[in-house]
Amino acid sequence: MHIMLTEFVIDSEKEILAPLCQVLELPEIYMSSKKWDSLPYNRVSSIAMSSYKKHFLKHDENRFNEFLGKVERGEAKIAAGAPFPHDIIKL
Repeated sequence: MHIMLTEFVIDSEKEILAPLCQVLELPEIYMSSKKWDSLPYNRVSSIAMSSYKKHFLKHDENRFNEFLGKVERGEAKIAAGAPFPHDIIKL
């Protein structure tokens, strides 16, 4: 019976979290489905940007560098939320 309860919790999490992740346009959704050309970099948080930078460069170098250029020119922003100073420096 414990196994059934665990399976129920896992299924419930998938039913709730998967659609939520898609609505929030989390980068993991695009990365896992290999839809790099559709990934909205302006929606990627600064912490995720720092964590996934190598992956973005490997799989979508042109678009990612284009986005970073826009950020440098002030035409786009990185979704910062409330980053810590040491997280900003890593970018």
